[in-house]
Amino acid sequence: MKIIISLFLAITFISLTQADSLIPKNFEVLTFSSIKPNVVAFHDKEIKITVEGSASPLIYPLKKPKMFKRVSLKGKIKGKLNLPSPKKINQGDKGADDFTFRLGLVTEGKKTLNFFQRAIAPSWITKLYSLGKKARASGIKEIVFYNVVQEKSLLGKEREHPISELLKEKFIIAPNKEGEFEMTLTEKDLPDENIVALWISCDGDDTKSSYEISLSDITFVPLPSTP
Repeated sequence: MKIIISLFLAITFISLTQADSLIPKNFEVLTFSSIKPNVVAFHDKEIKITVEGSASPLIYPLKKPKMFKRVSLKGKIKGKLNLPSPKKINQGDKGADDFTFRLGLVTEGKKTLNFFQRAIAPSWITKLYSLGKKARASGIKEIVFYNVVQEKSLLGKEREHPISELLKEKFIIAPNKEGEFEMTLTEKDLPDENIVALWISCDGDDTKSSYEISLSDITFVPLPSTP
């Protein structure tokens, strides 16, 4: 039996065909100590994120690890990133490492942090590992990000992020002239590992950019074997 999970960020719950639901405290806004956070607002079935030279991810830990068959969402961006000329620096490089939207899937793995590592790791690293614990996973492997790009020359490319081997990025879609985009990921696009959490990132701190993004119709379909 196919179970369809629909994540309505505006009211912070997931509606399942079996009527399971999330409680609001399971949907978290993570802030970085040295970076101004985004402004997040919920309206009906839509979430709006205002970026003003800022960055702060939205995190949703799953109750248990799951593999997904399909992930889809819609978005609309008002404004653009202040990217330098591509002849000087490319989007994603140091000084221009901003993307209007990244959908991250935190995958299950065997990596954990010992006491010393937890003591010295940046807050986002310790938070990442804690997501695996919340989903009762053995550990984490990485975050696989699916990015909306402003520089179309990046489309179809992917990389390991230079700041950490834990971050993988795939540059998969660009918005249309009206700033609209639809992201649909199927089994061939998605990780082969269980997912323990969702990680949504919108940033403008590197390029001192200001824009708004609206997200809606975010839908996750688990494989039948992971209800």
